Amino acid sequence: MLKVALIGLGGMGSVHLANWRKMEGVELVAVCDIRSDLAVEKAVNEKVYADIDELLEHETLDIVDVCTPSYLHKEHSIKAMKKGIHVLTEKPAALNSEDVAEMYRIAKDNHVKLMVAHVIRFMKDYMVLKEIYKSKKYGELLQGHFWRLSATPKWSWNNWMLDESKSGLVPYDLHIHDCDFIYSLLGKPNECHVTRSKVKENTYPDHYIAQYEYNNATIFAEAAWFDCDNFPFQAGFRVCFEHAIICLDGNGMKGYLSDGTVVDYATAAAAEDTGINLVSTDGYYEEMRYFKNCVEDDCQPEAVSCEEVIGVLTLIKEGVSAAKMNQTI
Repeated sequence: MLKVALIGLGGMGSVHLANWRKMEGVELVAVCDIRSDLAVEKAVNEKVYADIDELLEHETLDIVDVCTPSYLHKEHSIKAMKKGIHVLTEKPAALNSEDVAEMYRIAKDNHVKLMVAHVIRFMKDYMVLKEIYKSKKYGELLQGHFWRLSATPKWSWNNWMLDESKSGLVPYDLHIHDCDFIYSLLGKPNECHVTRSKVKENTYPDHYIAQYEYNNATIFAEAAWFDCDNFPFQAGFRVCFEHAIICLDGNGMKGYLSDGTVVDYATAAAAEDTGINLVSTDGYYEEMRYFKNCVEDDCQPEAVSCEEVIGVLTLIKEGVSAAKMNQTI
């Protein structure tokens, strides 16, 4: 039985909390949040801590799950790894590739496993799309459009999500999901052009559109925060192959084949009360279970590699810089 501690009990931490509790083969022994009243409120049988150093001093752990604000991921992950504890950290692991490289070096030096929770790779719709692409069932991929849109997150603790130095804003909060999936599917693009619509600092909407050029395909990825509190979260894709168009939108995931057939992939999970802007957290459960299995089996979590994590962050950093100067990279 692996012993797990969860650090950070905000929106994402609450999702991880529910999934650890229902997972076999693990015991969630402790939760930690600087807001001790929140930790006490959410804890059931877990020990409660308000300080990570105190947690690491008093608990014997196999896994630490880091769900604190993005700017704290590196610090908290390194503290756990230096204690010989395996770490699953929410994305982004850090806001620059140099910090991520240091994190993986420390993981190697301390003989522990580190995985960045790029959850899209574990969501059923995206896994089906990946299999369609890999199998060439409908021919070559020609063009794709991915999107991820939401209201501006004004609810974060101390408003950290609206501080670019702490969250990276839209590119590192939303766009990183689709950028990571595209990178995992197609690798580094030959060329990238980014457009970012923003009136001025600390105003919204913050609208980010990247165009990734590959040898025989063009992929668009759109992400935005809109200054409209009741705007519903939206995410999906439309991917064109030689003999089919595969779509994920409000109607579910469907394939429109060139012979006139419509395929309903019926990948949607049953709706649940997740506490965040998703109707299901199946993908989170699968990524967490995958990491747990890697620790149990003593194998590296190759589903999300160090090279890919660094590649994605480098691409986003270059895209943000290019957008400021209206350049193509």
